[in-house]
Amino acid sequence: MTGLVDLLGSPRYLLTLRCAMDSIRNFWRLLLIALMVIAPPLASASSITGRDHVVTGAVSVLSEWYERAKDFAECQSNPWVVEADRHELDPLLLYSIALTESRTRWSDGWVRPCPYCLRVGSKAYRPSTKAEAVRLLREGVASGERITDVGVMQINGVVHGWRVQGDLIRLLDVRENIRVGAEILAEAVRSTSSLVTGLGRYHSWTARLAEPYGDVALRRYLLLKDQTKGGLWPQCNQFAQRN
Repeated sequence: MTGLVDLLGSPRYLLTLRCAMDSIRNFWRLLLIALMVIAPPLASASSITGRDHVVTGAVSVLSEWYERAKDFAECQSNPWVVEADRHELDPLLLYSIALTESRTRWSDGWVRPCPYCLRVGSKAYRPSTKAEAVRLLREGVASGERITDVGVMQINGVVHGWRVQGDLIRLLDVRENIRVGAEILAEAVRSTSSLVTGLGRYHSWTARLAEPYGDVALRRYLLLKDQTKGGLWPQCNQFAQRN
């Protein structure tokens, strides 16, 4: 369960691409200090003292760089980042759509996207476990119900089921759901020069439905960008209280 919480909204795990830039900058700092350390020593005692200071600095930067490198590894395996990058989208834009589609207040008070939310026919469900969601989904399919919204990105099974070869159970895997959602979002955004319209088309290609949705999604995206100036993703409970 902890892994799922991290995936859906832990500031420690949901790092933006800024962590990659920080890692690169620290690498060059470390390289510069390493070159200074291995350079031929000068004759004066003050130079030796200076080199000792540089060695201490190198150890300090190496330790910092190692921590940043771990963040970079997390960044590289983060599906919000991976799938957004695949389609040249901002990860925050993708995450904003997920919040617009399935935001739910969790027991810890935070608001995160809902991994197993479903709409089966006319009924909406918020299962607490994947097993329960799988059961509800299978029952709905067996009874011929329309499966219109599945998972964290609320994928429409009727319209987009072909993206998972008709196997809607796959959409209950959070990473797979994000993959499909990113694909749909990229197509919608690239269909128009208006970002509001593009975001709205994730929801509907009917203008009267798309424009209000796109406006809400864009405001949410801009708020998230404002909250992540420090490089980490937002604490979603703060976000919820302002909407």
